[in-house]
Amino acid sequence: MLKKLRNKLLIVNLISLTLVIAIAFSVIYISAYNRYQRETDAQLGDIPPSVLENAFLADQQPSPADPENENGENGGNNDDLMISGSMNLPVDYTKSFVLNLERDGSLSVFSQLELERDDYIKAAETAFNGDAGTGGIELAGHKWKYRVSGPGNMLGENYASAVVFLDVSDDQRSLRAILVSLIVIGLAAIGVILFVSLLTANRAIVPIEESIRKQRQFVADASHELKTPLAIIGANTEAARGAPDPEWWLTCIEEESERMNKLIESLLYLAKAQDTQMEHLPFDLAKAVTEETSRIDAVLFEKGVAMELFGTETELLVKSDKERLMQALLVLLDNAVKYTKRGGTVTVRVSSLRNNAQIAVENSGAFIEHSDLARVFDRFYRADKSRNSGTGGHGLGLAIAKEVMEQLGGDIKAESKRSADGGARNTFTITVPM
Repeated sequence: MLKKLRNKLLIVNLISLTLVIAIAFSVIYISAYNRYQRETDAQLGDIPPSVLENAFLADQQPSPADPENENGENGGNNDDLMISGSMNLPVDYTKSFVLNLERDGSLSVFSQLELERDDYIKAAETAFNGDAGTGGIELAGHKWKYRVSGPGNMLGENYASAVVFLDVSDDQRSLRAILVSLIVIGLAAIGVILFVSLLTANRAIVPIEESIRKQRQFVADASHELKTPLAIIGANTEAARGAPDPEWWLTCIEEESERMNKLIESLLYLAKAQDTQMEHLPFDLAKAVTEETSRIDAVLFEKGVAMELFGTETELLVKSDKERLMQALLVLLDNAVKYTKRGGTVTVRVSSLRNNAQIAVENSGAFIEHSDLARVFDRFYRADKSRNSGTGGHGLGLAIAKEVMEQLGGDIKAESKRSADGGARNTFTITVPM
């Protein structure tokens, strides 16, 4: 399901970004195209005055473009086409020529280019026979753009009309280069975006998949934890019905009901933890820890476990929610006492580090593997199923402690070190801002 959702998001994201890139690059290309067009039109408009200004300097020598005129006569006039090749046009217009239609129907060309006579004739036929005043043509492997001027615009009233031709091959090549570059860059950008999006999407769904996995595991574990006391209650109920003295069976039912009630309360607390309001008020953490540890003296005596306190002699003021913080501490104390063997010791240390206060609860017990340490705060998780099954817990205590510390803006961590006697010293530390 997540992969399908990821693929749909990738497709939508890719299409959206492709459209954005296509629109952006289209605007760039159209802007470049319009700029070249404006420059070309400006050049076409500037050529006739230049021709007019320099026409009187023409010596009417035969043009190199007229291979048939080899008699040395001034000017070339063959088939009513006269070619002059000595115009002093500006440098910007050296790749241009002007074709004039005289009133008597003859043609004259001002050109510095080595074009064939047939090319000039083809240009004239294209320009004068067309309906549009501007257009394009291909001559001698080059792209040309032309503009037809009205009568009297070229050298007085002798000309019926004139056509200015400008070589735009370089502009066309530049536009093609821009187009190819934009396409290549666009495809490369889309490829990079696709790769980054895929990588990001894969990383983004990892926590979602993990959350779904934990949710499914949570439902399965909660169902299992509720199923066990319900099964016991059902069995005891059947036994009580046929027993002459059902008192013992009713006591078992009561115990299991209480156990199930505690489980439900823990689940409700975890469900409402995000909405719980924290009341941050200043209090003496050392004194609060001393009071909280004294409440489990009876449990310590019953289990045959000793307790040592360090750092509680000096006042340590913190500003936090005392009730919630002591709730997290009680979870650690209860956890430490449960897994400490008779004759063992539970050590509680209160200290300050920079702007944080720390409470470390250490007990002797079995070594906790590194892989288990990373999951001991997960709901219903038990590092040793066989060992923990007899402790009476559900694997929710440490999850509640972690939730409380996150709400307080603090932290909780676990550490396990092997000891010389073959056991281990397990330490759970909560850190809260002072």
